[in-house]
Amino acid sequence: MDARRLAAFLTYVALLDLFALALAARFAPPDPVVQALTVGPMLVVAPVMAYWFVYVRDRERAEGSETDE
Repeated sequence: MDARRLAAFLTYVALLDLFALALAARFAPPDPVVQALTVGPMLVVAPVMAYWFVYVRDRERAEGSETDE
């Protein structure tokens, strides 16, 4: 596994998790149960989105640049 891609993946996960926490803090009521219900699904979705950003999107870019040449 490429160390740069792993670092990028972990960075994306951390940033998406922070984004989810910020959105929940801003728009959800301060009730802990509602906060957990709001942030919980995003903490599950964040690694999936990070995988897409780092691995799938880069692969699509690489395949697209090969066909352009």
